[in-house]
Amino acid sequence: IFPITLTTPLGETADQWAVAGKTNSFGVVPKVQQMQSEAGAVAGVHGTLVTGALSTTFTASQGLLLMIPNMYKIAGELLPCVFHVAARALAGQALA
Repeated sequence: IFPITLTTPLGETADQWAVAGKTNSFGVVPKVQQMQSEAGAVAGVHGTLVTGALSTTFTASQGLLLMIPNMYKIAGELLPCVFHVAARALAGQALA
């Protein structure tokens, strides 16, 4: 989880469930790791996937742009992954 202003409660809810010891659909209590940037978050996801574990991340449209280089690596290695993207308007200056 990258500590930014939340656009949805998904990441915060996942963190609360992990702290409470609530199991997921696979019967496992997920581990939630707080990262310092979107690049760090997607690099953590990539590293986790390479080890054979399941991983996901929560981001908004702006953060998704910063994750694109690692997304190409994840896709190129055919690793299964889910990116939870909150729909938010993309600022034009973010593309520059």
